[in-house]
Amino acid sequence: MRCIVLALAIALVTAGTNALAAEPPGVASLNSQLFVLTSWCTGRDMVFRWSVDGKEAGDGVQPPSTQYGRAYIYPWLDADIMVRGVEVTVSSAVGWKSLLFGPAHFRWLMVGNNASGDIMISLPRGALHGVNWYPAGTGFFFPDKRRATPLTYIDLHGACSPWDGATVYLNLYYTMTPPL
Repeated sequence: MRCIVLALAIALVTAGTNALAAEPPGVASLNSQLFVLTSWCTGRDMVFRWSVDGKEAGDGVQPPSTQYGRAYIYPWLDADIMVRGVEVTVSSAVGWKSLLFGPAHFRWLMVGNNASGDIMISLPRGALHGVNWYPAGTGFFFPDKRRATPLTYIDLHGACSPWDGATVYLNLYYTMTPPL
């Protein structure tokens, strides 16, 4: 009996794997990449202060155009992509000031793209989550990391109440594009 159950389980897993690998011609699979950005709230725009995925945080000073800023998301793949959707989720750290004054609230939050266009999503005051899907056939082009320059990046603008920290989860949904 155990052998039959095991054989059925293997058959189901194999069938599922093969079904996922076989995409119809011309249909691009949707991928996603999650980035975790953390910073201390200052009451001002924190675009140059974020730590991306635990890397050293930005120093709050705009980097010269010849250097890579630490607070940005640069191309991470060896292929061009088209960003088809953006999802942002905001979380506040809980510290003693939050206990006294309440959680740090964002006055505004915006994800920008310096590679092709600008605003990808904007959240209104106090919002903790937002999703923006672009119409079929559209999106934001983002080049592969081999062709990246210091000016090819995605950034997060926002200002929150000046106490405690903030964590923002940024999920980019994308498809691979043919090389230009």
